[in-house]
Amino acid sequence: MKKILSVILFTFLLGNVFCQIKEIGCNGGTTTLQKIADTVNSNFDYIDTEITDTIPLSGLVYTKSQTDSICNAKIDSALTDVSTDTTYRDLVIDSLKTRITILEDSLVTQHNFNNWVAVQLSSLWDSLGKTAPIIDAVAPLFDSAYVANADPDMLIVILDTNDLHQDSLPDDEDFYLTQNGVELDITTVDINQDSLKLSLASSVTYGTTLLLDYTSSINALQDSSGNKVANWVDQPVTNSIASTHSYTDDFNSYSNGASLGGQGNWVTALGTMTTSGTNVYSNAVGRNMVYYNATTGNDQYSQVAHNAASSSRFVGAAVRISSASGGSGYFYYYGNGSRVVGKMVNGTWTQIATCSCNITAGQILRIEVQGTTIRCYLNGVLDTNLTGGTGTFTDTSLSTGFSGVCGMDASSTPRIDDWAGGDL
Repeated sequence: MKKILSVILFTFLLGNVFCQIKEIGCNGGTTTLQKIADTVNSNFDYIDTEITDTIPLSGLVYTKSQTDSICNAKIDSALTDVSTDTTYRDLVIDSLKTRITILEDSLVTQHNFNNWVAVQLSSLWDSLGKTAPIIDAVAPLFDSAYVANADPDMLIVILDTNDLHQDSLPDDEDFYLTQNGVELDITTVDINQDSLKLSLASSVTYGTTLLLDYTSSINALQDSSGNKVANWVDQPVTNSIASTHSYTDDFNSYSNGASLGGQGNWVTALGTMTTSGTNVYSNAVGRNMVYYNATTGNDQYSQVAHNAASSSRFVGAAVRISSASGGSGYFYYYGNGSRVVGKMVNGTWTQIATCSCNITAGQILRIEVQGTTIRCYLNGVLDTNLTGGTGTFTDTSLSTGFSGVCGMDASSTPRIDDWAGGDL
């Protein structure tokens, strides 16, 4: 009830001021004009103090339907036949502008009173024969936030304004950041025109979920018009930290003739790949896959060096390998005077591209998968000899798995060596 009465009181007093203007006219002299200006000021002071001191600011809601009919009637009545004397009018307008800024700051910027005030002020200035001043009464909102890979201990917050007040620097305790549900401490806050830089006590890690809260305290963040930035809860923060997992194996520590799967971090997904003590070859009929069992993102690479002469059998590198449902993975391998790109999906083979082109000892085959894009390189250059002429292919069959090695059929030649794999 206090809220409704305060708004009605404000409009009544404003209407009363202009009723005074109407009755006195434009011949009252400087003393009378100044008295009217002072009356306007004191009326706004009273309303501002009344509302600020007696009603908690948080959670106020003013319903337009509760105020429109009363307020419009009083203002329309008060402004009828207002004096056209510009000097007289300007004194009143200047006084109103000064106090409206205060009222706007304490009321409008924090509550859904904006539409009503905009309508009433527009009517006021129109009736006075003046162009309405542009009053920004919109609270800036959260737009987005991110942590860049190049700066993992810095959080950037973007707001939907380019006019943040440079002195409205909030306390770091006003923000609350969680990483996978655990608080990540914010140490300092810097302010730019449309963004904030929050320094973090520790770096954000790859693949984690980040959520940010803001609750204003004494020094509230605001724009240059005094509109306080609206609080927010659990706003998502884009985590752009790239995975940095990378692994290598030269196969020199394994027993000659033993299966690669089961040694070191290697796990067999399909068939058999065998070690010679220094390198690896395919050693079972059909397709063979072994993956390196270590943390790897879904965007990954695998590469091997050609070690021994080619034959009718194939060996190479593979990505997104899994053992489920008969085995899956993307292959890039060589043998029998050819290089081939293909996929195993739940035990079913499909060729993607090929070329009738040989490979020499020491050359490096590398396959990458990023999203739905597959790239195949020979010695660091896209293998444009493959079907399509770009060395790049699109496939949506496989989205997860590990990097590793692959082969087809059993033969101690050809062989691969010096494997490397991990995240892109």
